[in-house]
Amino acid sequence: SAKADFAALARKYSQDKPTAEAGGKLGRVHRSELPPEIAEEIASLPTGQLSDPLPGPEGLHLFRVVSRTTSLEELRPQIREILTAKHSVENI
Repeated sequence: SAKADFAALARKYSQDKPTAEAGGKLGRVHRSELPPEIAEEIASLPTGQLSDPLPGPEGLHLFRVVSRTTSLEELRPQIREILTAKHSVENI
């Protein structure tokens, strides 16, 4: 499978020892933890698709977005709208 191949290649070729040992897995990463140019590229990457090689401070990087989460800041307007609507209904 492509996942197994990627993990094997990461173990063999990655120069970052902890990432290599994990089969290329970085774990959950917030975009603020990445260089802006890499974060921007990853933001537009569809879930499951492998990125083109991206230059970074320590060399070239490949990324695959496994899943995405939404931050509280991104949800705040929706939460406010729901709470405001609920409060309005309760006061009728």
